Amino acid sequence: MLGTRKSIVGITAHPDNAMAHYKLGSMLKAKGDLDGAIAEYRAALRLRPDNAMAHCDLGHVLWTKGDRMAAFKEFRTAHRLAPNEPIISQIYYNLMLLLER
Repeated sequence: MLGTRKSIVGITAHPDNAMAHYKLGSMLKAKGDLDGAIAEYRAALRLRPDNAMAHCDLGHVLWTKGDRMAAFKEFRTAHRLAPNEPIISQIYYNLMLLLER
């Protein structure tokens, strides 16, 4: 709770801080607030569209909510931005295997 509150205070003081939005999105995701997480990841990406991990995490939340096409687009963007990032590459590879079935 304290971490979430600190992130909200940070965003209020610095609304253009993409990392603050990203961290709050991750905290909300961990708490199960998927809609809140989506909003914060999208806020982070409006400020830093080149943040591959934010695209990846947004894709994970969208996948969890059942929006497979939007999730795929986020994973694909993450992989395009960071093709050598092991976590992103593994997720993208596994997704490709699922889609081949």
